[in-house]
Amino acid sequence: MKSKEFTILRILYFIRYFGDALFYSFFQIFLSYKGLSEGNIGMVASITPITGIICNPFWNHLAKDVNSNKKIMKWITIIEGIFFLIFIPLNRLELICIITCLIAIVGSPFYTLMDGFASTYVEQNNIPYAKIRIMGSLAYVFGTILGGFFIESFNYKITIIIAAIIFIFCSIIIQLLNPIPVYENKDNTKKDYKAILKNKSFYFYALFYLFTVTISVQGDNFMSLFLTKECGLSTSTYGIVGGIIILFEVITMFVMSKIKYDGHEAKFLIFAGIVYFLRSFLLGFKLPLFLIIVIIFLRGISWGCVLAIHIKYLIKLVGLKNITASIFVLTIFTSIFSFIASNIFGRIIESLGYNFAYLIIGIICASATLLYLCYLLISNRHKEISIDNI
Repeated sequence: MKSKEFTILRILYFIRYFGDALFYSFFQIFLSYKGLSEGNIGMVASITPITGIICNPFWNHLAKDVNSNKKIMKWITIIEGIFFLIFIPLNRLELICIITCLIAIVGSPFYTLMDGFASTYVEQNNIPYAKIRIMGSLAYVFGTILGGFFIESFNYKITIIIAAIIFIFCSIIIQLLNPIPVYENKDNTKKDYKAILKNKSFYFYALFYLFTVTISVQGDNFMSLFLTKECGLSTSTYGIVGGIIILFEVITMFVMSKIKYDGHEAKFLIFAGIVYFLRSFLLGFKLPLFLIIVIIFLRGISWGCVLAIHIKYLIKLVGLKNITASIFVLTIFTSIFSFIASNIFGRIIESLGYNFAYLIIGIICASATLLYLCYLLISNRHKEISIDNI
């Protein structure tokens, strides 16, 4: 029987991701309204991951266990909402960079902490993580669609104000969560970073994740500008397209929650990598608008697969007691990679165009997926040989 915490967590994921969609789905459009070029937008976008590199060790030190996560989440979501309000009147690049950095300082650990709390809860109660995370995706459907209409009907300032209020309201929902039982045995609660850093399987998965999921996110960061500036969509139409993309994500996660994929998570990750490749590679060509939109919808399928499996697969690789620590380590890797890729991607778009940039991303995704498949096949072959020798 599911407890009250299950319902509260689903509400929290929905509300938080709804506010997230109103701000971050349109962040590049907000920057474009302020007169920034693609190169400068890429530079501003790179501030968030590099700030995460610097700040995540600090937040990780504070997050001693899942219940510490709850206390930290309650306060940083309020501060992040306040910084949204400060962001509204800014037009100078220097000031935009400073506030973006401050937003990243308090915002970068939130989803890591929330996922650590939720993943511990679902693992202790034998509940699929996807049943909670799907609420975040569902919120993004509504948030992206409504955000586009808010911007077009009113202005982007109203949209940011609403997002700020929602983020501040999240603190009340977090307060309603009861603490999760934590075992006193230190072996069960201590974060074993050495075990993570010596885990070869974790490293190979991290490389696969970086060069499929994270590299594709760089393309997603500019998708709003690609569709509005390059393809001519209005902001409200982009919001609808973005909402449908997330709807595909919700459907994929719902289907994944019904599939018994225990022991076969890697096969679905490889499938996601192939879909990531197809999506970006095809966007590398001049195609009719209808085909472009259909291709973009593939993002919901690939990301939906990853969301449904990622946490469970990490637990499989590093163990439950190290899940929050492994998320932090992977976040640091992702932040370094995103900082470099965001700057490069923005300059490539400015110099060579959107199509060429997406083509490069597609080739990188294909290479990473193939290499990870080879690693899995070789690793499984070695396991079979070891069993035969017993």
